[in-house]
Amino acid sequence: MNNAAIVPNTEAVARKCYANTFDKRVVVNNLRSIVVEAIVSAMLPDWRWCAHDWAGWDFEHSDGHRLEVKQCAALQTWESDKPPRPVYDIRERTGYHDNHGWTAQKGRYAHAYLFGYHPNVTPEADHRDAWQWEFYLVATSALPNSRTISLKHVNLLTTAFQVAELPARVREFRSSLQP
Repeated sequence: MNNAAIVPNTEAVARKCYANTFDKRVVVNNLRSIVVEAIVSAMLPDWRWCAHDWAGWDFEHSDGHRLEVKQCAALQTWESDKPPRPVYDIRERTGYHDNHGWTAQKGRYAHAYLFGYHPNVTPEADHRDAWQWEFYLVATSALPNSRTISLKHVNLLTTAFQVAELPARVREFRSSLQP
């Protein structure tokens, strides 16, 4: 028997993975960050998308600025009587991994945090639709010394903007920060 005939090729496996995870309106929490980062990557082509396991930040500009992306959504893949309270993980990390290996250093490594919130809970809600997201840009230095931050607290630090404003907001914000 020829085993190659029953083993799927890499492209078939990739298609099945995509169909099972990202070809749905509502994306599960642990994979939704990839969707938001892909949106940010498309809007900020001059930034390198460098997110991976144990990375210290998600995007890096050639001038040295670093951006961390956090997201949450009102509509979840699991049923709930009401949307979960929007909260983001902002705790300091114990280190990070990059092209040079592991750096053991406690802190927050990005210069700014980009918070994404998807408020839509209607049948038209689609986490893949960039226009349905709200974004908030906050300097890391403005974040509280806590493990999490609520959307309510983020709103006290800055105002929401739509995806089309992302390049201009990040460019303006970047010019006000020291890398």
